[in-house]
Amino acid sequence: MSDADEAMEEEASASVFHLNVSQGQGNEAEEANNLSNLMIKIGEKFCSFEHYKTRIKEHERVTRTRFSLMDSKLLTWFSKPGKNPQKVAHANPEIKYFSLTACCVRGKNNRRTVADKDRLRNKLSMKLGCPALFHIKMTPDGQSLQVMRMVREHNHPVGQEEVKLTRQKAMKMKVVVHEGFIYRRTTPKGGEAVLKCQTVKCKGQAIEDKDDNVIIVVAHNHDSTEESQKMNDCLKKMEERAISEAIPVEQIFAEEAEKNPDVITRKSEGFLIKTLSKKRLQTEPEVPESLLSLSNLLVSDQYRHRYGCNLEEFPRELFIGCIKAKGSEVAAIFASLFLCERFNGPVDEMHIDCSFNDLPSVPDDMKYILSIHFVKKKMFYPSIFAFTSSRSSSMIKGLLMYLKEEVMQNTAPDMIYVDFKWQINLVLSEQFPGSIIEHSYIYFTKDIWSQAHEIGLMGLQEQEYVIFWIQQLICLPFLPADQMLLALLEFEKSLPDEMVCSPVMVLLIRYIQETWLDTFGDQNLSTHENHGRSNLLVNQFHKKIIAALKIAKEPTVWTIISKQK
Repeated sequence: MSDADEAMEEEASASVFHLNVSQGQGNEAEEANNLSNLMIKIGEKFCSFEHYKTRIKEHERVTRTRFSLMDSKLLTWFSKPGKNPQKVAHANPEIKYFSLTACCVRGKNNRRTVADKDRLRNKLSMKLGCPALFHIKMTPDGQSLQVMRMVREHNHPVGQEEVKLTRQKAMKMKVVVHEGFIYRRTTPKGGEAVLKCQTVKCKGQAIEDKDDNVIIVVAHNHDSTEESQKMNDCLKKMEERAISEAIPVEQIFAEEAEKNPDVITRKSEGFLIKTLSKKRLQTEPEVPESLLSLSNLLVSDQYRHRYGCNLEEFPRELFIGCIKAKGSEVAAIFASLFLCERFNGPVDEMHIDCSFNDLPSVPDDMKYILSIHFVKKKMFYPSIFAFTSSRSSSMIKGLLMYLKEEVMQNTAPDMIYVDFKWQINLVLSEQFPGSIIEHSYIYFTKDIWSQAHEIGLMGLQEQEYVIFWIQQLICLPFLPADQMLLALLEFEKSLPDEMVCSPVMVLLIRYIQETWLDTFGDQNLSTHENHGRSNLLVNQFHKKIIAALKIAKEPTVWTIISKQK
């Protein structure tokens, strides 16, 4: 090892704030197996319709999905004139149905079609034509129901994003709890929702403005009921969990609703989730001025569980440590140990990328979000991200050394996709000596378009020719390495001399030859017969983070952490 490499390794030595990541790992395989056993499987039998309803609820809870009964045929249907009642004469009356189909709530498209699309009402719908379903039929002996066919795949995200109600539907379903009284929401008037006490003969009324502030208009003629007190107690308990725990508020609602089914109903879901989100937002700590202070805050007794530190149950930790590299370079590292544990071995691909656009201004030294994604069996898993003050080779080396020590001891990707910074290539070659390092084609494309703007190509009159020629140039990496320079020179010869843009296009060709082919190397640039070619999915991941920041009224670093949760 050279003196420079030894110095870099010393500079990358970490000052680490981390927690014991080995706790609870031994039980994860057993936990995953237990969750799998709760899912409905093909061929499973139900001795009664009530048994089916119990099992479908368990399946919904485990898979974070929702199903509704669509097509069905009751046993009593065969008693109608012209039917064959002998077909169900021996049937168990407790199964109630001869056949039924349970579909995902996002299944079945709107059947209404009109040739002139302008005549259709502009409306939002939950229906996405999701194919997930269970087809269940009475067994030949008539004593039970059996799953005959099932489709597990959904065509939409599942989990906390499984149901996104429009504002109109949320208004109709929302139940509001305020100062020990339960209100039902009526149609909004003038931008303010009208809330009416749900107790019979009570004329208590309130309004809710656009900021969700409840203003009493008409006093109640009774004290708070036992039901409202129970609802209020459940709300307080959920608010305490929203403040102290790291899990999403949707999961908190689902768990409490399962414990208190008589108190918490679907009608109150929209209000309670929004209240919990607002409570969590109101109690967010002030953002520290530095990444080091942020890391100290995340492992403090007050906030460690709220922001995912040292969780012993699923989904395990988020924040796992802070490292200090060369000089003032700092990185706060977050990871899903649930995913890292599963990729702590052979992996098809590993993608590494940085984003530096539209990030919050505090902490002052947070300049980049670096993320690491794993690909296995063509499935993409965002697993690790870090707030960093730099993306230098010493920073990347310190970060990878820490990750390999803590959560990636045996991770061995076949291929690694990064940008074209050669310093990072050297670091990756040291940390993953058996991996093939490929470069994302998207960076070459961005650089060529950027250079075209810089030299004034995009301001010339022959725009159609300019764009067509640039599109040809950005396809250069698709060629074999030994043919790239020849193709570039042939392209230069084909430019018409009489066109104004031709001399400027030659400047772009020279830039590609000197910057990419000569300096970087045609072997490194060529993506010939490489099926991956880019880490575009990582870029999309970063865009979602930026979108979440733009949606938030006052985006902070907590917005990013909550998005990852």
